[in-house]
Amino acid sequence: MVRLKEKRLENALTGNKVGKTNKELALYCGIGVRRFLQLKAGYYKTGEVPKLNPKRRPRTELPQEYLEFIDKAIEDSGLRNAVAIRLYISKYLKKDIPYGKVHKYMLKKKVSVRDPKKQKQRKYCRYERKHSFSLGHMDWHESKAIPGKWVTAWEDDASRLILAGGEFDNATTKNSKVN
Repeated sequence: MVRLKEKRLENALTGNKVGKTNKELALYCGIGVRRFLQLKAGYYKTGEVPKLNPKRRPRTELPQEYLEFIDKAIEDSGLRNAVAIRLYISKYLKKDIPYGKVHKYMLKKKVSVRDPKKQKQRKYCRYERKHSFSLGHMDWHESKAIPGKWVTAWEDDASRLILAGGEFDNATTKNSKVN
């Protein structure tokens, strides 16, 4: 089950593959670049090629009982989404099954399909501005100190400075507009 072979790792670390990038060496070893860099750092530190642990924890498969729960949930609910199926099983059948295992089983049964658009790295947008006071942010929270009160704060997105705040009985639009 060990993907990484000690001989390949030794070749990659001892310089038998001179002129190759870390990415190429990691691909040659069958591991990720970050893991290769960790092993490489260990090699430089000790001077010995790291030994692999063949007794590490093996992958586990779901028991037949859990597979039947997933099939029953798909049939009863009509859902085709691993997260929704997992929540359905948790709520109605009172069993907790790992999301990844549910998803893997649903892919195997061809109930759900991979979305190529979701396989790539997502770009994150943080609503930040270069100049102070060009954009503000406001949020409501229920007070922990005073039960029943709602607390709000207005923050400048560029400087992260709290400009104003208040305590109110209700989190309403009218209270959001109060000076």
